[in-house]
Amino acid sequence: MSSKEDAVTVLLAIADHERTPYEGEHNVRFWELEKTTSMDKSRLQEALKILAEGGAIEAWWKVGDYDYYDEVSLKPWGHREVERIETEKKRIEQQANSRASHTLVPFRQPIGSPYGFTEEDWEAVIKDHKDTGRLIVVFGYKWESKYYSAEAIRENLKQAFKEALEAASSKSSNPSVDLDFRVLKGGYGGHLFNQIARDIIGADIAVFDTSDLNPNVMIEMGIALTWGVRILPIYDKRACKPPSDISGHTWAEYEENGSKWSDPDHVNKVQTLIEAVLRKKPYKKINPLP
Repeated sequence: MSSKEDAVTVLLAIADHERTPYEGEHNVRFWELEKTTSMDKSRLQEALKILAEGGAIEAWWKVGDYDYYDEVSLKPWGHREVERIETEKKRIEQQANSRASHTLVPFRQPIGSPYGFTEEDWEAVIKDHKDTGRLIVVFGYKWESKYYSAEAIRENLKQAFKEALEAASSKSSNPSVDLDFRVLKGGYGGHLFNQIARDIIGADIAVFDTSDLNPNVMIEMGIALTWGVRILPIYDKRACKPPSDISGHTWAEYEENGSKWSDPDHVNKVQTLIEAVLRKKPYKKINPLP
């Protein structure tokens, strides 16, 4: 059986695990897949690598061990592939041709920017993805707001992430990770939007202040959602509720320019978010893009 056929087998096995009734987030552990598929470690890891690079699954390394993925879960493209494969399988069975094989359809990577990414743009994104010594956090917000001081909220947010990173890094096998906090803005020598888009796509975490429901901020958030970047939308307690299309996300409500947060467990939640990101940044070179 080829590695691509193994990938199909593993993809369907992950889907079966996720269908099992379970309260809370049901990520599938590596050992569960070993038992279900009867594959050896290297063969199973190769199949998971194909699925991860193809955009079908989200995979996490075990802290301190970056030879094998510790747990995985299906991404939207993976759910779509499972549905397609199972539909095709039923059709084939109806034709009494159960020996036919199934293959994965490659993940269709979205474009970087509607204005067209250059070679330089993609190089910048890949460089950010490969940098395991930095936690890249980008911040999108309206530069002038009736709810906050732009300078104050920038500094409060940056300091909060710095402290959370220090706490999270102390639990990591490689504590030497620096914070790279970037305010989203265009640069010289290229299209304004391309600079913003590549910073978002290359980021580990994207924070967006939606207090003013600013159109530019909403577009930036759409880029992050399209590319699967972990997002943290925030808003001032006095502001309007978020739009219904994205209200299902976890939001953080703040007061006094982000110096106070409504959720008493906010600090721990940010630290947990960073810990999850660090688990996806193994301290050796990997292919960052499908």
